[in-house]
Amino acid sequence: LAAGDPYRQGLLYLYPPLTAQAMAGAWIGVQTVASLFGGALGNDAAWDVVFYLYQCAQVGLVAWLAVLASRFARGVGLPTPWAEILVAVLLVFDNPLLRTLRHGQVNLWVLDLALYGALAARARPALAGTAIAIAGHVKLYPLTLMLPLVVSRRWRAAGFTLGVFVAVVESVPPTTSAPC
Repeated sequence: LAAGDPYRQGLLYLYPPLTAQAMAGAWIGVQTVASLFGGALGNDAAWDVVFYLYQCAQVGLVAWLAVLASRFARGVGLPTPWAEILVAVLLVFDNPLLRTLRHGQVNLWVLDLALYGALAARARPALAGTAIAIAGHVKLYPLTLMLPLVVSRRWRAAGFTLGVFVAVVESVPPTTSAPC
């Protein structure tokens, strides 16, 4: 939003640019909605709304994680009641999950998208590849899922992952440079 390079000035941003671009877009959206209703929000108030909406989305991501984790547990052979109990216990007593929620981290976005991609690779390769690619633009490590996709011959999912990842890279404005 300040038309600067976050990798070289300010707090020195460490992640791929997609998250910062999404937050900037959300801030513009909040300001636009406020102006449509005849109001104007100061910068801090707009960021407060963006963060509130982000935290609300985190609650939905926990619910989606419960569904995906149960599906994964059933996929590896755990009977349905035990899969549900295991996932519930893991989510209730999951300190990293609580820290992610408390500190507003992006880990749930990465986990949900990567887990969905892994689970959907066979039945929905385009959606799976898109999910993995987007997760890879939030943090890079979900791209390691390319190896199991290739080894398991999920060519379409791997192709979509690579294609969407490159398409997003190509859409980054030229004023933003990635860290070396």
